[in-house]
Amino acid sequence: MHPCLYTEDIVRLICAEVSYDDYHDLVALALTAHNFCPHALDLLWWVQTSLKPLIQCFPSDLWELRNSEYTRYAESVKVTQYGSTIYLRRPIKSTDWERVNLYASRIRLLAVCEVPELDVDFLNELQLFLGEHPLLSQLRRLSWKITDDTIFPYIRLFLPPTLTAFELWPEGSPCTAELFRELGTMLPNLLDIAISSLDWPQEPEVVVRTIARETIRKWDNLRNVLLPDIDENSAVHLAQLPNLQRLRLGDVQDAMLSASPFEGMPSDGFPSLISLVVTSQKVTLATNLLRAMSNAPVENININHTLTPTTDEWAEFYQALAEHCRPDSLESVKITQEWPDISHTTPAPIEPLILRRLLSFPNVAAVILCSADGFDIDDDTLILMAASWPQLEILVLTTSDLIAPFPPRATLDSLAHFVAHCPQIYHLEYRIDARIPPRLVQKPHNRVWNETVYALHLLDSPVANPERVASFLMDLFVNLEMLCISSPFNVEEDSTWFAWRRVQKSMGDFPSLHRTYNQHAGAPILFARDHLLESYLHRWV
Repeated sequence: MHPCLYTEDIVRLICAEVSYDDYHDLVALALTAHNFCPHALDLLWWVQTSLKPLIQCFPSDLWELRNSEYTRYAESVKVTQYGSTIYLRRPIKSTDWERVNLYASRIRLLAVCEVPELDVDFLNELQLFLGEHPLLSQLRRLSWKITDDTIFPYIRLFLPPTLTAFELWPEGSPCTAELFRELGTMLPNLLDIAISSLDWPQEPEVVVRTIARETIRKWDNLRNVLLPDIDENSAVHLAQLPNLQRLRLGDVQDAMLSASPFEGMPSDGFPSLISLVVTSQKVTLATNLLRAMSNAPVENININHTLTPTTDEWAEFYQALAEHCRPDSLESVKITQEWPDISHTTPAPIEPLILRRLLSFPNVAAVILCSADGFDIDDDTLILMAASWPQLEILVLTTSDLIAPFPPRATLDSLAHFVAHCPQIYHLEYRIDARIPPRLVQKPHNRVWNETVYALHLLDSPVANPERVASFLMDLFVNLEMLCISSPFNVEEDSTWFAWRRVQKSMGDFPSLHRTYNQHAGAPILFARDHLLESYLHRWV
């Protein structure tokens, strides 16, 4: 064998390259050469999504595999799942453990699914055999999705002090509270923690929310945090963490709180925060959180709220965003109200002056705003947006297609400014008044066009003079293939749909007209297209 193949760095690179294709190649490499075996085995066992391969390394007379039935609750509905479970046939001996330990110590990431793979008796035997020692001594990341209260106590088998990332779907039994109180001691090196809330009865959920808030204060070096709820004490602790980069608050019930957890905090917190995701009832929670920052290097902001803010609350939110986030850092903004507030009966569309607060962020690539009241947007504001955001790729300003109590003020001309100033844009979605003839006249020596927009989302935009509109759109968007128009169920009564149909016919055979239907007759809905934002908004690990 060539001397280079005995160099550890070269061997490691070869194993890493082979691992990209097929794990069978790694197996062959481990069996072929003795010096390749350790590195190949490390890569084979590094990530595991099941405990079965490891447990099946025990002698075959120690375990048996049986079909099993598992019942869980999803959104208060009883769900039965079927799988296979490993059962214990005899006690574990020290000689049984040698081969298993050879592979167990190589596992660095374990993701355990919802269906229990090991019988309770097997887990109990493992705990008795190992004592205070963990099953996976070198584990770094654990994702635990088993909520069965008979299995949950054995999670301690998978919590070595080496753990740096922990993702947990806890259940509301007393053993959960006991475990949470000990986590700070058990996991001194933890950097990333995600505690997700499930669909429990009210009392267990309150227990989990409470202990989650208490637990988070046990670590001072956290980088990534996901919590189902937050209170004032945990808010203060999070704001003071020097290395916190990603914060996600999953489902904060703040409607009945007398004060926001972040209200009144000094504006010197979150010095390293780059990603913020908040799901709450009121947008004021996010406003007060932003005010607790001081020139934070935030890159991604994703706020989801259920109650409709007032005009003053919107103004305060966008002002806090502009004043407390570093202007050159922000890349994506997503503010959505996925379900309309049925108690809100007086629509108040967001005014242009409020949205202009976003113009101070020159590097924005994605702006997705979804409001139940819509946006009173005009050409002047859209022109400023296009000129201020040269990196823009996605612009979405949506409302429910059944609300829209006011006509749009934006015109076709605004589209031309995004084409001229935003060369990377590929998704445009907002209402325009296509009844107003475009003023822009393209000249051969000074023509602008876009090659990246294949579908234009115009919602319920009114239109007139179809031939002229078609000519204008084809001149701007040379690869346009689809017009997406919001439409009610009864298309026969929708004059807008037929008007855009004539536009489509005027554009020739290649563009198609796509209807976005309201799936709840008589009830407004909002359209959120998260798949368009994967490169910006899904950086939570």
